[in-house]
Amino acid sequence: MLLLVAAVVPVLKTLWLDMPTLMGNGTLAAIVAFTAVGLTVGHLLGGPDPDDRTVLALATASRHPGVALLIATKNFPDQKLVAPALVLYVIVGAIASVQYTQWRRRLHDRTAAPAS
Repeated sequence: MLLLVAAVVPVLKTLWLDMPTLMGNGTLAAIVAFTAVGLTVGHLLGGPDPDDRTVLALATASRHPGVALLIATKNFPDQKLVAPALVLYVIVGAIASVQYTQWRRRLHDRTAAPAS
């Protein structure tokens, strides 16, 4: 785990310099909307089981970053903002997923609490 963190920090430091460009041109808003729609659609179509709803919402909102990076770099080889946009999507998705999971856990704890 320590080696993974040590390897990711220089990459994030390099990509972080391009993040303000993405935040100011509407990309961040699009990423937030895409993640929110994914969580909402997955939750609504998850069926009657609350656990299924949570899992489907998280799966719908998340994408495979390696595949996205491959497709984007092959289709737009000269675009320098592909990797920073992907990192921004992963960060936004992680934050939204944590918030959603905490909400679902609180809801589950309230419904599972014994009546006193």
